[in-house]
Amino acid sequence: FDLIYTQAVSGDVEDYNLCDTDNTGDEAIDLAVTFNSQVLDGQLLGNYFITYHDTQIDADLGQNPLPTPYVASGASTQIFVRLENRSDPTCFDSSESFFIFLIAPPVPGFVAPYVVCDADNDGFAAFDLEEFTVGLAGGNADLLVTYHGTELDAQNGVLPLINPYTNDDIYNDSVWARVESNFTGCYTAVEVFLEVRDSPAATVPAEPLRLCDDALADGFTVFDLTVVASEVLGGLDPLEYDLYYYELESDAILAGDLALTAPDFSASIANPGAYQNTSNPQTLYILVLGNPNSVLPNNGSNGCYDIVPLDLIVDPLPLDLGPFELFLCDDEIGGSTLDDELSTFDLTQVNDPATGSDGVTQITWYETFADELGDNPIVTPEAYQNTMTPQTIIGRLESEFGCRTLITLTLTVLPNPTPNLSPTPLEVCDDDLNGTFDDGISTFTLTDKDAEIIAGEPDVSVLYYATLDAAELGIAGTELLSPYTNTTPVSQIVYARVFRDVPPSILPCYTIVPLELIVIALPDAPTSDFIDPMFVCDDDGDAQGVFDLTQNDPFVLGTQDPIDFAPITYYTALADAQAGTPSIGVPTAFVSAGQTIWVRLERLVTDCYRIS
Repeated sequence: FDLIYTQAVSGDVEDYNLCDTDNTGDEAIDLAVTFNSQVLDGQLLGNYFITYHDTQIDADLGQNPLPTPYVASGASTQIFVRLENRSDPTCFDSSESFFIFLIAPPVPGFVAPYVVCDADNDGFAAFDLEEFTVGLAGGNADLLVTYHGTELDAQNGVLPLINPYTNDDIYNDSVWARVESNFTGCYTAVEVFLEVRDSPAATVPAEPLRLCDDALADGFTVFDLTVVASEVLGGLDPLEYDLYYYELESDAILAGDLALTAPDFSASIANPGAYQNTSNPQTLYILVLGNPNSVLPNNGSNGCYDIVPLDLIVDPLPLDLGPFELFLCDDEIGGSTLDDELSTFDLTQVNDPATGSDGVTQITWYETFADELGDNPIVTPEAYQNTMTPQTIIGRLESEFGCRTLITLTLTVLPNPTPNLSPTPLEVCDDDLNGTFDDGISTFTLTDKDAEIIAGEPDVSVLYYATLDAAELGIAGTELLSPYTNTTPVSQIVYARVFRDVPPSILPCYTIVPLELIVIALPDAPTSDFIDPMFVCDDDGDAQGVFDLTQNDPFVLGTQDPIDFAPITYYTALADAQAGTPSIGVPTAFVSAGQTIWVRLERLVTDCYRIS
């Protein structure tokens, strides 16, 4: 007879999070579609019957299978699996079970309709849908919000809208937000509403609002700003629009932008009927804002705004835009020295800032108030040498109407850096970076001299230049960079420009310091008697020989005085020779089968060495 072996072994089934999409406390699920593949674990479905049960006994007995679809309810439900061999009903596995956890969908926060003001009043506007996101997510960072054109697209999580979104329906529209948990994948689809409102079109006043200066003659007076209200409103109904006046356009824009969501007009001029100007001329900004009475046409203009400028002019006194100041580094112009606190100033460079570049006001400079009173002006204001530092001089502003205002200009001469003017030369050994030893050309790290040149002076920096002219000009990109290769063999002068850092300094005043670069010659090359190659006989036939490398010592040293040099050392690798360690311990009896050896000769005073 035949023995036939049958089996039924269920795979492991993971617990399952089921989203309660309608938030009713139960949800349908197709158990077979969802879990059969895990139960089979790679086995063929045609070999087995798979049923699901709500008790272990039912699974063991194969009775009361759960229906399809199965409606799960409650926070969690344990499901028992029965895997039965089709060829042998007595062969089954009912040991596997899993839990279905019913997960409630996210609860979006309430969001009011999103209102946008229409710049061109055609009923269509761009909406930043992300404005809904914070309210919908309610501060829950686990929630992901996307926006869709239809409820079905939102439920399926497809075809998200491009942000910003322009409404499809004129003036009033809606989109669907899908609020999905990143942790569970459950979601809620909610409709959010969009509303477009027209923007008012205010009229820019045709002329500035002008008043004569008052008795104080200070360029300030009191204006009634409201006299331009009717001109600004034009054909707009004054009952439907409010006007606010601002000194800063940014404040007016901010108030207009917040009018729909968080109205705040605290930055507006408190009493526009009695406003004293703060500069002359001065531009104010009028915010024309639709109020709750503005409901027609379409959605009205409530919360929407326009801004127009209003220029204020007080005639005719010139404004004191100062005080002014000029700074110069201590110079040598006019016979002065670099450390005498005297420099030659061009006072006329303040003319435009002082007059506002109006092309009308004239300015004359005086050393003192007494000189101004006696009309004794500075003869050459474009080349004026101060008498002390700081020094305050007087400028007379005179308008086209002959009105005068006195201003002050403070002249300050800033000290130049005081570096070490005689730094020791920067010395390096000759190298072969250009392929040639003993040519007096090497590479220098110029910044190694920074500390010595600065000499502890704070807030200064150093740049190096090839010539004195280049150092004086200090043009960006012409400085020498480290590592620097000298262009004049053996000895070359470069120039350090020591300048004050800005900030904290006001100007980058500088001092030039010459620095000598010296290339130190290497020890002499080995003499012509240098043994290369070196041969020994293989006396015992082991393919090795004992070499006395020191036979080359006299040829490495040549005619140089041995007292000037460190002991001659030998190495099996070039890198070791360059590092000076590890050297061959017993060079008089070095065993080798044949190889390249490097010998290092180092001068004690300079630490320069030659490797052969």
